[in-house]
Amino acid sequence: MKINSETRAQDLVIKPEGALDMACQPQLKEGLAQLLADSKFKRIIIDLSLVPFVDSACLGVFVSLVKDLKAAKKESFFVSPQEEVAAIFQITRLDKMFMICESMADLPVI
Repeated sequence: MKINSETRAQDLVIKPEGALDMACQPQLKEGLAQLLADSKFKRIIIDLSLVPFVDSACLGVFVSLVKDLKAAKKESFFVSPQEEVAAIFQITRLDKMFMICESMADLPVI
């Protein structure tokens, strides 16, 4: 797993690559924590276009992330999930908790 990131105006865009499973959960958690240490952004966008699979360990990381961001009054969006990842979000009902957009163009304008 690899995590790329970029800043766009007041957004932090995080783009993980590869399957997100138990083996990479510590790396994902630590990588996100390092990226989120900068409090200048208003929202975080996680681009899942290069993620074919997410297991329960990494779903837990995402749930914690969303809760922490809400507590800090920041928004989070999950963008471009592949079909299997979108199905996992639906099965686990996380699609009700997460704000999910089909593409970057579908993000609300701030």
